[in-house]
Amino acid sequence: ELFDERHAIAGLEFVGTAIIAIAVTDMIAQLDDPDADVREEAAMALGRIGSPQATEALLAKLDDPESDI
Repeated sequence: ELFDERHAIAGLEFVGTAIIAIAVTDMIAQLDDPDADVREEAAMALGRIGSPQATEALLAKLDDPESDI
């Protein structure tokens, strides 16, 4: 029973990590949305997630003189 529980936990962790990675990728794309509210919400969400990929994207936007983020 413990063996099955460990596999279930590992599977859930994997799925959770995969979903976050997909969400981060989608949110990064939203940083270029024409709607300022969408860009702002994407930036806020990425900041809350705080993953290396999210942080890198936010820092890149901060360094971009044409970005309003």
